[in-house]
Amino acid sequence: MMNFSETYVFVLATIVASLWLLVIWIFLDTSYKITDRKVSYRSGPFYGNIPLEQIKKVMLDKTSWKGKKIALAKKGLVLIYNGDKEIYFAPKTNDSFVEYLKKVTSDIVIEQNQFHSLK
Repeated sequence: MMNFSETYVFVLATIVASLWLLVIWIFLDTSYKITDRKVSYRSGPFYGNIPLEQIKKVMLDKTSWKGKKIALAKKGLVLIYNGDKEIYFAPKTNDSFVEYLKKVTSDIVIEQNQFHSLK
């Protein structure tokens, strides 16, 4: 049987506690804001802005496995911007987020993800 020294236990406990604090911070401090020029996002220590003229497509009810993922929920929306960059958002309601986005810029392509159920 292995014996761990107090140092290893302390280091492991510190790493686990830090990861839990990060998840809690992300969970409690995630927000999105659309202005007439940009979409701003913040999720814990991660934040940024995307100019509206760079957003080319919005994919609804989708979970992204590449790019930035600024949300913990499923069935959010993916913004394709600046060529081929992706960022995943999960606002309270996708519809209201997209409607407001379409009000401030009309040349964004909206793509609805189709779900297929197995019978």
